Amino acid sequence: MEIRERKHHRRLKYQESWMAISHIAVVFPRRLMLQRQENERRLVFPSLGSAARLTRKTPQKWC
Repeated sequence: MEIRERKHHRRLKYQESWMAISHIAVVFPRRLMLQRQENERRLVFPSLGSAARLTRKTPQKWC
């Protein structure tokens, strides 16, 4: 009885770790992509907020 429970527990543990790994595999690349996009955006607009504000106020300046 005890051995069977232990086996089941091990299977549960394995399942949990697999879920965690798959979750990381799903979330991590997305986060990396977002980070890369953010970095590229920062390179294009060093100050994105002020640039957006300027475009809103004076669009002809940027055309």
